[in-house]
Amino acid sequence: MGDSLQQAAGSNISFAVAIVALVLFVFGTVLGEHLAESFGYKLVTRRDYVLANIAWFVGGIALSSIVWATGWTTLAAFSFGMIAGGMAGFKIAFGESVGPWKFVDKFFNTNKRHVAAANDAHADARREARRKWKEGKGPEPELMSVQQPSNTQQSSYKKQSAGSNAKKAKKG
Repeated sequence: MGDSLQQAAGSNISFAVAIVALVLFVFGTVLGEHLAESFGYKLVTRRDYVLANIAWFVGGIALSSIVWATGWTTLAAFSFGMIAGGMAGFKIAFGESVGPWKFVDKFFNTNKRHVAAANDAHADARREARRKWKEGKGPEPELMSVQQPSNTQQSSYKKQSAGSNAKKAKKG
């Protein structure tokens, strides 16, 4: 009777370990994606993208080796999740499909602006300005127009809003 009890407890424990490993994999994936996406916005060329992925993969192998050396095999799911999430995060931040999705992007003609910007004659100057701004040494880029409308546009806007207010007053 003791053997059947141990077998039942053993299967419950292995089920619990599988659930913990799955949770660690999901946590590693989310964390890896977030970290890689935050680093990935600094990637400008395909060479930067490939080097970042190689470095991330080597770091993941090092993390897996540490997990293997300690014998905590349940944490292996976390390291695999970090590798997978990191590669997805770099892809999201870089904005250009690579691998099997590249065919789909070529077919639908997407992500061409990113590649064209990297190959543009003024690309180096833009990259340098972007790096200076990120380091806090350059001016902030203009994200929206701050130019005031001309007088004719202002007067026509005032007439339109005055007319609509008069119509609301007559109805009320």
